[in-house]
Amino acid sequence: MSHPLQLKMKIGPGPLDSIKKLKLKLSLPGDNWQTYNIIGRNKVIMDLSKAELDTICAFGYTKALKTVDISNCELQTFPTQSFDISVNKLTELSQATSNVLSLKISKNYSMDLNGLLFYQKILVLDISGIHISENINKLKFLKQLRELYMRNCCINSLEFVAEISIHLLVLDCSENLIEKLPFQLANLSNLQILNLNKNKIENCAVQLPESLIELHLNSNRITNPPILTSTLEKVDLSKNKIFCLNTCIKKTSNLKVLNISENKLTELPDKIGFLKFLKELYFDDNPISWPSENVLFCKDIKKIKKYLTTFKLKN
Repeated sequence: MSHPLQLKMKIGPGPLDSIKKLKLKLSLPGDNWQTYNIIGRNKVIMDLSKAELDTICAFGYTKALKTVDISNCELQTFPTQSFDISVNKLTELSQATSNVLSLKISKNYSMDLNGLLFYQKILVLDISGIHISENINKLKFLKQLRELYMRNCCINSLEFVAEISIHLLVLDCSENLIEKLPFQLANLSNLQILNLNKNKIENCAVQLPESLIELHLNSNRITNPPILTSTLEKVDLSKNKIFCLNTCIKKTSNLKVLNISENKLTELPDKIGFLKFLKELYFDDNPISWPSENVLFCKDIKKIKKYLTTFKLKN
C-alpha cells in the first residue's frame, strides 16, 4: 500500500529545481534511511513553513505533489491542490494552477482579493485577517465553494451570503462587527456549520438553514435567540444577554451539546428534559432560581433531565 510522504525542508531563497527530478532523504521509523525519487504515485506534502523566504519561484509540477505549505514565512511574492500561504506579506494573488482546491491566505493584511477570479474552482478558502469590505463581491464568483473562513475581516454585514455558493457547508465569520443575521441566511440550504462567535449581534429573528448541525453564537449581544432547527446537534449561546429559551428550543430534537453559560436565565425550560440525545449541558453563571440549586448543583445531566421531565408530566 502506498502511504503519503511527509516532507519537511528548510530552504533558502532562490530557484527550486524541477520537483520531478528532486531527490530527498527521508527519516523513516526505526532510523531506516532511504532515498526517494519524488515521482510516481506517492502523495507528497511539501512543508516550507517558517522557512524565512522572501520569494519562491515557480517549480515543476507532478501528480505526486498534493499540498504545498509555505505559511509563516516572509513572502512578498509566490509562484498542487492546496496552497497555505498564511501569515505573509503578499499584496496580490497570482494566477493559479487549474487544480487548486484549497487556498489559505489568512493574515496577509494588505492582500488585494481581485486575484480570487483565478480560483473559481476552489472548495476551501481562508481569508481571515484580511479587510475585505471593498472586495467582498468577489466571493460570488466562487460557485463551488464548500468552506469559507473569514475571521477578523472587519465585516459588519452578512448580506453577501445572498450571492455566495449554495454548496457552502462551513461559514466562519467570527470576530467581526456583524450586528444582525440577514434573512438570506436561510438560502444556504447545505450549510452545516455556522460560526458567528465574537460579533455584535443583537437581532436574531431570522430563519436558520434547515441543514445546520452546529451553531456558534457566543460572545454577542443576543437577548432573543433564533428558533433552533431540528437538525442542530451542537449549539453555543454562551456570553450573551438571553432571558428565556422556551421559544428558542421548541423545535429541537437532536441536540447533543448545549452551552447557555453566562446569560441572564432565571430558569431552565422543561423541554430540556425531553432532549433524549443531550449529553452536555453548560449553564454556569446564570441567575437560575428554578430548578433549585440542589438539583443543579450535582451537574448530572441525567438527573437534571429526569427532574425536568417529571415536573412537566406532573403539571
